[in-house]
Amino acid sequence: MSTSERALRSSLSANQCSAVFGFFANAHRTNAISASELNSLRGLPIFETKQGSCVAIDEGNFFLCPTNVPLHVEDQRLLKLQEKRFYEALGVEELDDAALFEMFVLPKFHTFDLSRRRAALEQLRCNWPKVAQS
Repeated sequence: MSTSERALRSSLSANQCSAVFGFFANAHRTNAISASELNSLRGLPIFETKQGSCVAIDEGNFFLCPTNVPLHVEDQRLLKLQEKRFYEALGVEELDDAALFEMFVLPKFHTFDLSRRRAALEQLRCNWPKVAQS
């Protein structure tokens, strides 16, 4: 990470991150940004997680989180679902319900308290036809 990226990480507010993200998403929609520029954007902390923090997506795997996911699924790798085409161009995969359960719910299920377990099981029950097909 460059010195300017480190400085940016510590100086942007949540509103500023959102504004910068929106600017680049719009630039992508209007074809005003190149593939190499898209790759550089991955290092900026402008991508909002499901929990509301802003992160860079240049290291590790990040995923778009389905909108119907209950709050008990918490992970900094889950990004808020917005601007899907922009995220596709950045190489970020959108998870379906089955992948979400497999990757984020089931491995942590044993650590959930009773109410979170019930919520996870209810979500699974409601989405079973979609999950079973995957």
